[in-house]
Amino acid sequence: SLFWPDPTDPRHPQSKYDLLPYVNKQPILDRTTPIGSAGSCFAVEIAKVLQQRGFNYVVTESNDDPAHGVMLDTAVDDPTLARFSAAYGLLFNSPSFCQLAERAFGERDFSKFVIDANGQYVDPYREGVRFASVDAYLANYDAHVAAVREALLACEVFVVTLGLNECWQLLDGTFISRNPRANMYHMAKHRFLTVEQNVHYIQRFFDLVKARNPAFKLIISVSPVPLM
Repeated sequence: SLFWPDPTDPRHPQSKYDLLPYVNKQPILDRTTPIGSAGSCFAVEIAKVLQQRGFNYVVTESNDDPAHGVMLDTAVDDPTLARFSAAYGLLFNSPSFCQLAERAFGERDFSKFVIDANGQYVDPYREGVRFASVDAYLANYDAHVAAVREALLACEVFVVTLGLNECWQLLDGTFISRNPRANMYHMAKHRFLTVEQNVHYIQRFFDLVKARNPAFKLIISVSPVPLM
């Protein structure tokens, strides 16, 4: 091997453009493989491209259900495409992925509460999902948890995009998916996660799903877009 590929080397000419960063290919999906995604707005773009290119994108819950008071405010240029495998909204930090699996598989108790957002209501764990009323939120809760569980059990490949190392933790120890709204800063503590903490939360997310879905594989990406 060479420290740096040199196409002009007289004995072993090599170009870095002809080399790949692995020895043996390990393909993990084709267009028939059940695949899902979650994460920041970057994950919405991944979901869109997968569907446009004919991949088997798993959708277990309608992303919008205005008839039952559930709306998404995530921008999308084609309303026929799902933004998420289930309507969990945008997830920006690694604890939110861990909590996604914990809630889906009953590994942890979560409080049911919503925040008033100019006449509509938002779940701080589901950024970008709005409810017409508290009753709409409560009526959707169990069905949504079941849809997330179904998606995680169906997917053989799952793409996550991590968006923020900066996060906010509620007094009960859980993390909200993004930054607090103006009327809830008193409920949250501002934190920066270490590398080890991020690894821990993503590893726990993977382990919780893998224990129930042995075919589950995880692709981890990082969003290139800052918060503000």
